[in-house]
Amino acid sequence: MVLALWVSVALAEPELSGDWRLAEEPAALAQTHAEAVDRAVASLPWLVRPMARPFLKNSVQNCQRLQLVLDEAHLGLTCDERPPLKCSRGSEVTAVEGVDGSSYAVALEVTASAARLVFTGERGGQKSHFRREGDALVLHKEIFSQHLPDPIVWEVRYVASEAP
Repeated sequence: MVLALWVSVALAEPELSGDWRLAEEPAALAQTHAEAVDRAVASLPWLVRPMARPFLKNSVQNCQRLQLVLDEAHLGLTCDERPPLKCSRGSEVTAVEGVDGSSYAVALEVTASAARLVFTGERGGQKSHFRREGDALVLHKEIFSQHLPDPIVWEVRYVASEAP
């Protein structure tokens, strides 16, 4: 009985843990980012578009390498050479400092097929939705702000990476 329960819980976990590297070619990634920014800029009033575009363009980034560790209690995430982030599962919210120096509340939601991190700050935030598609890790990102009628949205793929 206990073994059956453990197997059903294990099968309900998304298989996200591992070392991942960005699968997108640089030109394709640049195009994906440009299109995401263009869609968000198009939702802004005409007069602010030229000022907003450079700021929004600098906001759209992807890690070249990701390390994810998902267990029963936490999600650990390391992006490139940045300090690791560890978030608790459940209703607990983690407070972090962003690369811009602002404070963000981070919430983690894990379903049977995906994990979603939501960073929320005073002026907006970002959602990162991780899911598996075959051997790939797909990351769907969304940057939102009270100043953006439509969020910046894009998706990229990662493939398993050999340990360095």
